[in-house]
Amino acid sequence: MFLWKLKNKAIDLLFDMLQIKLHYCFAYILGIIFLCHPLNAQLIAYNDGLAVVTVASGTLITIQGGLTSKQNGVDGQIDNQGTIQLTGSVINNNSSANIFLTSVSGTVILNGTSMQNIGGSVVSDFYSLNINNTSGLSNGITLDKSITVTNTLDLNTGVINTSSANIITLNDGATTSIGNDSSYIDGPMNYKMGIASSRTLNMPLGKNNDWRPVELTPTHSASTVYTYTSELFNGDANNLGNTLPGTFDHVSHLHYYQISRSSVSDLTGAVIKIYYSATNGTDDKVLDSPNLGVAKSNGSGGWVDYTSGAGSANGTGSITSASFTSFSHFSLANKIGSNNPLPIELLMFSAKPNKSVVDINWSTATEINNDYFTIERSSDGLNFESIAKVAGAGNSSKKLNYSTIDQKPLMGVSYYRLRQTDYDGKYKHSDLVAVEFNPSETLLFTIYPNPASAGEAPQLKFNSDETKNVLVVVFDADGKEVFSKVTIVEKGPDQVVAIDPSNILPAGIYVISASSDNTMYRQKLIIK
Repeated sequence: MFLWKLKNKAIDLLFDMLQIKLHYCFAYILGIIFLCHPLNAQLIAYNDGLAVVTVASGTLITIQGGLTSKQNGVDGQIDNQGTIQLTGSVINNNSSANIFLTSVSGTVILNGTSMQNIGGSVVSDFYSLNINNTSGLSNGITLDKSITVTNTLDLNTGVINTSSANIITLNDGATTSIGNDSSYIDGPMNYKMGIASSRTLNMPLGKNNDWRPVELTPTHSASTVYTYTSELFNGDANNLGNTLPGTFDHVSHLHYYQISRSSVSDLTGAVIKIYYSATNGTDDKVLDSPNLGVAKSNGSGGWVDYTSGAGSANGTGSITSASFTSFSHFSLANKIGSNNPLPIELLMFSAKPNKSVVDINWSTATEINNDYFTIERSSDGLNFESIAKVAGAGNSSKKLNYSTIDQKPLMGVSYYRLRQTDYDGKYKHSDLVAVEFNPSETLLFTIYPNPASAGEAPQLKFNSDETKNVLVVVFDADGKEVFSKVTIVEKGPDQVVAIDPSNILPAGIYVISASSDNTMYRQKLIIK
């Protein structure tokens, strides 16, 4: 086999020949077969190994089509010291040899307008690889065989689609950016590192038209080369089955990462920076960056809080973790009491005392798969009980108002929060609202049981600061009086007055009023 040097003029002449618009054209020059098909069709360049072709430094070769080695049984290679750009696929059918000779320079540009593949029988090694494919996020570059990049991976336009079997590996010292929303790696990627110090490894990850990169900064105590494998998953991190620490109320509903390392040796520590965007889905937007967190799974069924500092901004920004020494799943997380985020867009949530009760109101701008709300109350802000349940709207894009009443508020300061539950059982909390309940009214009453079953005779329990006559009246849902009586309520707590058991109330909703000293108190009674 002879080594042929293609100089600039010869290359220019060659490609001038090949771009003549013939119905069919065929050229076999210097060990490379160039074949094109009818009018304006793409060129296919076959390298069949009769020569190792050198693309000289400073030379640009443009192939309006793909490049295939070993079409007819002989390994073919190119010593690329310049730039080769092509619009088709790169297929390495060699028995063992790389399609490109190992060199210290040379760039391959993939700039097709439709999907391009890199495949064949042997891994393809690139010195520098430039992705500039304009076929859209659903196409891009698909790896049918693993590839490596030694120097630079430039991500301009186009997604690289990988899998665990066909993965891209950036060798030790290779560089890349974090990508952009039109160019990233969809699937797993490897990044090698072999220095006895720290280095930031950009992981330009994305999934299904969703760009979510991370930066991993490990610190090694030795120069042994280790491989870091990372992948973004578009899925609910809450469904991984890990328990939450006391500092988080949920992790991301849309994204999580899996990062692993080829060995546990020589690792001093590592930190991860997670990027987030204003284009996140409705239930994963960062609305409260100071209360954003980083969660890392501990490998034994639990999430651990690795937050160090706050998110950089609401909407679009990043957050960096504390140092860790093992690898697993990572996710954004929401700290207890903050609003990052809810699967509803909550406009307001309030709880305010109103005579003998606390009125609770909230409104939403949008709802997604919203099954129901639960009102939770606590005397200490830590331990909560459910006091009311209200059905949600499911899916809505208009403003909706909700309300309920705490019929038996706690004396003094208590805390209320809204718990929202999806159809699949996932739930999130709103922030807390503090209420100070110190009623000044001289007459309070509660109804029990409430709700009551048909046939039961509900009773009223009064708390009064003095003995007084009280008129008790029961109204049905139409406002019709169905029962009334005057009773004497003694001074003190827990004075029980029975509604006449002979007057059985059928199922329905009623209002009971208690009047004394020209003041009326009302409460709702439900008979089931």
